[in-house]
Amino acid sequence: CVLFSVISSVPLLLTLNIWKNSMVAGMGMGGCGNFGIPLIDSHNGTLRMWYYPIADVTTHEDKYDALLKCWQDKSPMQCTSLATSWLQQPL
Repeated sequence: CVLFSVISSVPLLLTLNIWKNSMVAGMGMGGCGNFGIPLIDSHNGTLRMWYYPIADVTTHEDKYDALLKCWQDKSPMQCTSLATSWLQQPL
């Protein structure tokens, strides 16, 4: 299993030749107005990238409490209904 930030995983994704010409800004980057947590999982021979949105100042959405509760009660991988799938690639 691999779980780390997107920024540190860019070399891996480029090495695997599955993510070219893409970049995700740092978590909480000023000026964009949306905040979330990227999660990378490599279970069962598949590389998956999930993005869990926390807040968006343009739409006034705040999903922090729901995300925190789900992660505390279950686990991030059992809360993917709260996430957006960014990548699913066999290893």
